[in-house]
Amino acid sequence: MLVTSSDNGISIAVACYNSGAYLAECVSSILHQPYRIPYEVIIVNDGSDDPTTLRILSGYEKHEFVRVIHHDRNMGLPTARNTGLFSARYAYVMFVDGDDCINTNAEVLKKGSYLDRAVNALKSNSSLAFAHCATLMIGDCGGFTSSAYPLTEALVAAKHHVSSSIVFRRNDAVAFGGFDPKVVKWTDWSFGASLLSYRIGNDQANKIVYFSGPYYLYRTYTDPHRLSQQPISESEMVRVTVEICRPLFDKYYPDVNEGDIAEAVMAKKPTLLDCLTHIAKSDLIRARQFIRDRDLHCLTGTRSVALAP
Repeated sequence: MLVTSSDNGISIAVACYNSGAYLAECVSSILHQPYRIPYEVIIVNDGSDDPTTLRILSGYEKHEFVRVIHHDRNMGLPTARNTGLFSARYAYVMFVDGDDCINTNAEVLKKGSYLDRAVNALKSNSSLAFAHCATLMIGDCGGFTSSAYPLTEALVAAKHHVSSSIVFRRNDAVAFGGFDPKVVKWTDWSFGASLLSYRIGNDQANKIVYFSGPYYLYRTYTDPHRLSQQPISESEMVRVTVEICRPLFDKYYPDVNEGDIAEAVMAKKPTLLDCLTHIAKSDLIRARQFIRDRDLHCLTGTRSVALAP
């Protein structure tokens, strides 16, 4: 369903497939942000059949700030997110996975909510393509993710991680069609690349604003059904992304064929130590904490260069 969006406000789209009790924690964290702008929460139930998930979903059916949209079967994350995107009523959009949260810690939020700050930045500067923030892990692991540093267009083109927590203009994403269903893994990076590529194709600037506060909480746990643990070819997902984002990749790889660009992008994929270098440039104290959290001073060989979440 395509709707007309308001210039002021944000739609937070939550894709949910059998998220269980995590869903209640997720939505509660969104509803308990100190918003200054209008907002809505769109929960896209992607064919869940888990009784706990269905019970929690039913509790939000008549909530003032929540809309629940049901798929009659599981259609996958890209399609579920597109449903949320195209149903959004507001001009700015953010995705939150159904098992993740937005930080409600008062100390983190003393400068205001991430969503307010991101929307205000995008409204005041048309050259900004999107906003992103630092991410903390919760669950089986703790500490900052390895992507806790400012992104640039060039870094995205070199396959540095783009998180699901970016805030962007709905009109941009709708114009290029949202998530490509062929990209079934590494969807966040591919979507971020698509945003940048669309804007390059329209002669728009691609600055990116970064908020260093740990506003997003990424849940880590072992589940063989999680998309992140499925055996999908990363090189194929990169190839498809290069195919659909030629304006971006042609800018950095002029006169290079598609296959060679994809290989070059894979070759530039950052290691954990590459990411640590970028964290240190942004926040040396955070980099030192990251080293302690990951025991990097004890690592040798290939373990020290593996890209971590």
